[in-house]
Amino acid sequence: MLKYLEFISESVAKISLPYYYSNRFRDLLKNISKKGGSASKVTDFLLSCENIEGVTDDITFVDMTDKNDMVSFIQVNRVKRIYDKDKVGDESWKDFVNWLWEDELSDVWTKQRTQIGVGRFITRISGKSSIGIKDSEREDFVNVYKSTFDLIRSGESNFELVTGEKIKHWYLVDNYEIQRGQLGNSCMRYARCQSYFDIYTKNPNQVSLLILKSENDSSKIVGRALVWKLTSGEYLMDRVYSIEDYDVNLFLDYSKKRNWRDKENMTYSEMNKIEVKLDRCRFDDYPYMDTFCCLNCETGILSPNEDKWPEKGWWKLRDTNGGYDGDNMVWSNYHDEYISRDDATFCENDNDWVTSDNAIYLEYKDIYASPNEEVIHCNYNSSTYYLDDTVYSGYMDDNIYREDAIEIVVNSHRETDWIVDDLNSSIMEMELDGDTVQTLPVFVIEDPSNGFYYFKDSKIEGKSIIDHIISSSETVSHEELEKYILESDFDISDWDRLYKALTISRFNGGREDMSDLRYYDLQELSNMVKCMLIISPDKSNRRSDNNPIVINWVNFKRNLIEPDKNRKLIDMLVSDKLKQTLLGVWHSDFSYKCVIFSDGFANVILRDPKMLATWYKWKMN
Repeated sequence: MLKYLEFISESVAKISLPYYYSNRFRDLLKNISKKGGSASKVTDFLLSCENIEGVTDDITFVDMTDKNDMVSFIQVNRVKRIYDKDKVGDESWKDFVNWLWEDELSDVWTKQRTQIGVGRFITRISGKSSIGIKDSEREDFVNVYKSTFDLIRSGESNFELVTGEKIKHWYLVDNYEIQRGQLGNSCMRYARCQSYFDIYTKNPNQVSLLILKSENDSSKIVGRALVWKLTSGEYLMDRVYSIEDYDVNLFLDYSKKRNWRDKENMTYSEMNKIEVKLDRCRFDDYPYMDTFCCLNCETGILSPNEDKWPEKGWWKLRDTNGGYDGDNMVWSNYHDEYISRDDATFCENDNDWVTSDNAIYLEYKDIYASPNEEVIHCNYNSSTYYLDDTVYSGYMDDNIYREDAIEIVVNSHRETDWIVDDLNSSIMEMELDGDTVQTLPVFVIEDPSNGFYYFKDSKIEGKSIIDHIISSSETVSHEELEKYILESDFDISDWDRLYKALTISRFNGGREDMSDLRYYDLQELSNMVKCMLIISPDKSNRRSDNNPIVINWVNFKRNLIEPDKNRKLIDMLVSDKLKQTLLGVWHSDFSYKCVIFSDGFANVILRDPKMLATWYKWKMN
């Protein structure tokens, strides 16, 4: 009950005192203050708050602990109980407190103490003083406090400067206390990198490695930094790799005591002027170099000045796989970086270098183009051209080389298109409104009654050309038409011309390659044409543009082969070799091509106007 009442009394009747520091805590703060920077600003603030009547708290007698991120204190109420118990005569409260402050062996420094984080203590004292401390300033101070604490405790005994093969040993991740922080993320930590370090190990007069060993295990390190001997005779400590950020300050203090130069406190201009002269410089592999990234392989000079590369003799050591970028490099605007000359191709028109994999060969000019340039691939001849040197062929659905292109008329409205000059032999001339124009057979229909050719979109007396042919001629029965076709003396004498035209004709939205029909002789093809003119899809299975495209490929196949009459005609007219593909292997696509091919010969076989009109009415209209 008594202890409970004392607790209530403490909670209700708290008294306060200024902050009093132990000698060692005050000395540590003064040590930090000498270093300058944002940490010293916080340190000076803490020192200014000691023993100030205007800054009081219910805790006091602040001291270091055995941890680098904690301080300890005692509650003022507990100090008051000690006073009530131990004061001598009429000794005043103030005199008693001053006596306790000086006697660091007294109970207030050794018993009933509580610990608090250094950062939280700064926040607390900042609040009591009404002076704001930024989060970044507090964080900087805590890091410096930790490193200064560790340095005081270690007395630098955990540092070691090593050369030769020991450098390789301490770069290996197996020898880190823990894989964390910048040290744990180093790109040179792997076992595969052990062969890269000859430039360090074979130059002991110019390169050392400063290591910081773990306090828990001296066979492990918590930080490392290369130390270089400059041509000026000075030493420079390179970038520090550590597990904990605060340990960087230990390295900086170590360096500062020895008057080494520190790259963190050098300007860009100053850095570019320093150099290291190596005893040996040519090796099979090289490490990734943070600072001295440029090596003159002829003189052995190392420089941080990246502008020296890729001048003659200068290599860049920034490859994490043990390699280097030699002086045989060229700048690429396309890649926005230097690339190896051995793997580069010059693009004359763009005046740029690109990697050979990205360069586009233009055979017609015997030059290479950059991916930045407007080029286009022509499917017809598998060649690539500058876009401006081509024209688009709607008929071929392709861009073709302008110098190889022929302009033709494609309809009654005199609209034109382009074709390749390979089709020159397929071009026909016809009359259009009193003029002679060039076109292809695929765009026209012959009126067998007068031998005139018309474009397929032509209208005569308001009727389409097919309707005109049908209405201007008598028609016969399907049986008569079939007999006429079967008894015709037709043979494919105009095969080459029609083949070329049909090979690149646009069916089903693209090119149809008829080259597989080349495997059959002319008699086989002539008989196949007769068969297909009879059994090809009728108008109900054709699109409005008269191409025998059916909505369903399965239906198309079924309509061709399932009717008994159709099968009999196929057996009678189609050769075994062709039939094996048409029926045996059965590709709807091949059958479709056979229909397309055969339609092209309708005008050739059906010279009788009645027969052609009947076929048009049956198949097309």
